[in-house]
Amino acid sequence: MAEEYAGYPDLHRAAATGNVAAIERLRDGGADPDARDVDGRTPLHIAALTGNSDAASALVRCGADPQAYDQEHVDALTIAATRGDHAMVALLLWLGADPKAVTGRDDRTALIAAAGAPVNWMSSLGWTALMEAVIFGDDPARTAATVQALLEGGAKARFRDWQGTSALRIARLKGDEAAAALLIAAGAD
Repeated sequence: MAEEYAGYPDLHRAAATGNVAAIERLRDGGADPDARDVDGRTPLHIAALTGNSDAASALVRCGADPQAYDQEHVDALTIAATRGDHAMVALLLWLGADPKAVTGRDDRTALIAAAGAPVNWMSSLGWTALMEAVIFGDDPARTAATVQALLEGGAKARFRDWQGTSALRIARLKGDEAAAALLIAAGAD
């Protein structure tokens, strides 16, 4: 894939390689954060494709649309879900991607695309996507939407990390009543 990077426009190449400094420098120089490559992909699509979460965050901070579609009508969230990149899925949801968006030629959602991916996969930190959504969510409405989408996708509300901490406990500690209510309704204790 390194050969493909060489042919990318500057902002796409920075997204592919995770070069946040270049992303910010290009933005300061007037680069369009939603510029398209030959396949209609934005730099955020490329960050999702290559698993560069720092680049994805920087791009959205620079004004990239987390709900943009490529020429095949696929968004970055669906790309990440198809790749089984749980951390990127959680990040994109937190950044404002639409978990209910119907994408692609087959009218799928990101959850359908991820059907083969284990939604309850535990990271090296002992967290699932559901736990990370609650931990890192800083907007109650977006966090609730992310929690709801993950629960609908089969996330286990009762799961605990290696220290015995649950998403519900985290939501309560943060004072996130909406996320807590969703988790309780899904059987968390």
